[in-house]
Amino acid sequence: MYVVPPLATIMLCYIFYTLGSLVSDYKTEVTRRYPNSSFTASNYKQLTISLRRLSKAITDMDKIISPATMILLASFVFQILLFTSVLHQQSNNMFHQISAGFLTVSLLVALTTVVVLAARVQEKVSEMEDALLDVAISDEQSFSDNCTRLDQISFSQVMATLANKTHMTAMSVFKIEKSLIITLLCAFITYSVLLNQILSN
Repeated sequence: MYVVPPLATIMLCYIFYTLGSLVSDYKTEVTRRYPNSSFTASNYKQLTISLRRLSKAITDMDKIISPATMILLASFVFQILLFTSVLHQQSNNMFHQISAGFLTVSLLVALTTVVVLAARVQEKVSEMEDALLDVAISDEQSFSDNCTRLDQISFSQVMATLANKTHMTAMSVFKIEKSLIITLLCAFITYSVLLNQILSN
């Protein structure tokens, strides 16, 4: 039986958690620095540059770690299916059944943790987007007087791009979202039912 080294899981979880915390800290700093009326045209330009840098940092990190993420997720799925088949084999002794059950649960927990932390990055970006837009429109008079229309459009485009391009991916094949957990769970249940029917015949 092959078991994914815990170090790889811990490393990816740490990277995803750090990226989410980075975005959260940036949101806190921005909302503290530009409260209401101090949100000027100059602030828009500074924020646009900062957001582009943040977006590039996240996408570059995703390009670096996405191959490892893909391999880890594929390994999780393969091992869970393998241990599920062991659980359905009646010829195995009790020790093998208990070991397979424990490893299956452990892998499911690890898989869920990785997916949740990866999805957390994009969720934090969405929270930051909402917070920045709330700050920008909180004082309509300041918003109209101090910011040119071009600054507003540029800022909105950068925010939209940031929200769309900050998903963690598995080699750009698919985005890692919490809905992935439900999809994989349904696949495991279907596999178990089919395997049980095949072995019982």
